[in-house]
Amino acid sequence: MGKRNFWALVVALFLWGGCACAFAATPLRVGVYQNMPLLGYDTDGKAKGLFAELLEEVARREGWELTYLPGSLAESLRRLEVGSLDLVPTVAFSAERAEHFAFGEETVFASWGQIVAPEGAGIETILDLDGKRVAVVKKNIHYDGPQGLLRTAEKFALRLSFVECDDFPGVLRAVRDGHADAGLLGRLEGLAGDDLAHLRKTSVLLSPVSIRVAFAKKGDPALVRAFDASLREWKQSEDSIYQQALARWVGGEKRSILPEWLPTALRVMGGGLALLVVVTVFSRVQVRRGLREISQKNHQLETEIDERRQAQNDLQWELKVNRAVAELSRLLLHSSALDEITHVILEEAKSLTDSPHGFVGFIDPRSGAMVCPTMTRDIWEACQVPDKKFVFHSFHGLWGWILKERQPILCNDPTTDYRSTGIPGGHVAIRRFVGVPALADGRLLGIIALANAERDYHAKDLELLERLASMYALAIRTMRATQAMRESEARFRAIFELSGVGIATLSPEGHFLQVNPAYCRFLGYSAEEILHKSVEDVTHPEDLAVTRTLYEEVRQGKRDFFAYDKRFVHRSGRDIWGAVTVAWLLDEEGRPEYAVGMVQDITERKLAELRLAENEERFKHLAHHDNLTGLPNRLLFADRLHHAMSRARRSGALLALLFFDLDRFKAINDTHGHEGGDEVLRAVAQRLTGLVRDADTVARFGGDEFIILMEDVTETTDVEHLAGKVLAGLAQPLPLGDQTLTVTTSIGISIFPRDGADADTLIKRADDAMFRAKQEGRNLFVFHDETPLARVAGP
Repeated sequence: MGKRNFWALVVALFLWGGCACAFAATPLRVGVYQNMPLLGYDTDGKAKGLFAELLEEVARREGWELTYLPGSLAESLRRLEVGSLDLVPTVAFSAERAEHFAFGEETVFASWGQIVAPEGAGIETILDLDGKRVAVVKKNIHYDGPQGLLRTAEKFALRLSFVECDDFPGVLRAVRDGHADAGLLGRLEGLAGDDLAHLRKTSVLLSPVSIRVAFAKKGDPALVRAFDASLREWKQSEDSIYQQALARWVGGEKRSILPEWLPTALRVMGGGLALLVVVTVFSRVQVRRGLREISQKNHQLETEIDERRQAQNDLQWELKVNRAVAELSRLLLHSSALDEITHVILEEAKSLTDSPHGFVGFIDPRSGAMVCPTMTRDIWEACQVPDKKFVFHSFHGLWGWILKERQPILCNDPTTDYRSTGIPGGHVAIRRFVGVPALADGRLLGIIALANAERDYHAKDLELLERLASMYALAIRTMRATQAMRESEARFRAIFELSGVGIATLSPEGHFLQVNPAYCRFLGYSAEEILHKSVEDVTHPEDLAVTRTLYEEVRQGKRDFFAYDKRFVHRSGRDIWGAVTVAWLLDEEGRPEYAVGMVQDITERKLAELRLAENEERFKHLAHHDNLTGLPNRLLFADRLHHAMSRARRSGALLALLFFDLDRFKAINDTHGHEGGDEVLRAVAQRLTGLVRDADTVARFGGDEFIILMEDVTETTDVEHLAGKVLAGLAQPLPLGDQTLTVTTSIGISIFPRDGADADTLIKRADDAMFRAKQEGRNLFVFHDETPLARVAGP
């Protein structure tokens, strides 16, 4: 018996554990956002609405444990996609979203987008949204879906500004507070609150969609099937929780839950009663019907009168605005005084908005301060601030917020506005305020501000100020550009007139269009005379070709700039030098229109350069030539010998050195003095130059020593022939004063490469041969070779 009880207990525990596991609740994380009456949550985070009620019933059936996580639609979808949520109710189905989330097959609710706007906004069709600010919910399918407002605006080429909000209550607040001109809601959003009290639904409908529950893409598919199964079941029954919740939250037709026989019985019982009273009420019904028709017609007539009166008021308003804009446009075209334009803007803005107070100011570009040249007199007189001023370096209060944030303000209760701070004591009380910044290309230029109208300010007042502010910004930019142009022209005129450099404007053909005084001084002509001339008329003849080529290249589009030194002809006829720079300005087609040319007088520099070049040439000559005879000196001779030996090595030819001095030259110096000796040396140098070939080199080595370099020698007989000519030429009578002298010489000869492979060896061996020639009796030449046949006497 004990053993049987033991196994019974084991089975019971096993079954109890299995049941406990089977009925354990499945935890699900649910993302909720404010989208009443379909879905929402209270301050405690508790979900409410149609979807919440249906989801709670499915959770009860399936054993789900729901945890609600409040947030925005965009935030909930992001968290669902990354897996930190299991499902999000009230999500519009689209093919694009189906790639990221799992959707059931059943539609919970069908919806569409609808534009809401303040009364009198004039928005009846999609085209009326052009230029408007529209508040939308981020990631909402009516906004950025395939048929949403964003793509619809692109199709119709509408210029919309979107104010993105986290939820639909935020959309309603944005429109109510004037941050947006209209709002985009779903079919039912906003009906649960009083935010639509001052708004109306327009006839602009967008993007019909199916509203479903979105599940995590990688979640359990059984969750989707379970929700679809319950929803499909409920749709088949007229008294299901789905039908009741739909009627309760959305306001649809309520379904009866009474027995089916009861309505029939009531109809039978009521039929008899109806027969009793039909005759009594027939006449009353007819009377009420007539009265109702009359009331409806009266209401329609009153509505039509109101609409016509509003249309007339709008037309009068638009005419006033257009008149003000036309007056400002006229001033912008003809007036150069910013103060006048500022005054007109303020007066027109006050008149059109019924504002007693206001000011218009601009931002000083240098200091960054706000300068207020125009302010209503009454606000100035009523203001009790001790340090009244027209220039403000620090920005406070509502107008300061406009300048800091570069955003407009429309505020009909400044006392509760956090931006209305920093107003000094004694300032005129601000009961209502409207102001806009004057911007151009995102740059803050000024401000227009009005205050204390007897009525509330409206969106059309803000729109008016924005139009005036754009014209004020244009006026500021125009006036500053005009002032900058005047200052630039004054600077250029001063540079043009006072510059020490000649400046001229030229046509593509080279004719002078303008010249400054420095250009006139450079050429020696008056301005009137130069303007009747061309560049070629004042160019030196030898520089005309270069000048013509440069101007032709400019006309052909090959260059738009050139700089060079050239010669001019001065009015006096003398040559002058100028450093010329010419830059061309091109038209829209890239053709030269005119040029700005500059010339600097460099005549003195050029003359100095010429003198320097001449001196350098003379110094170079002196460095390489004998000062007395003009013959090459040792330095130049050594250079020529080096190059000659290099050529001889390459060609295989011979070269010869003839080294000699004058016999008994000391006696000439002693008898006729050094001046007489110098005269003899000059005469010898002249005769030697005439005796040698053009390719040969005659050099003075010093004192009465000379040397001849003979190149391209093929036979030694050529050398002998030249040596004989030298002996005979120098032996001719030489006049010196009133006397005649006979000069002889002794010549030593060396041959390259036979007598030496380097210059020093060749010169030394030629010198040795000359010494032997003197020993042999003078007036003869001797080769370095000591063979007797090498000694040849002169005449």
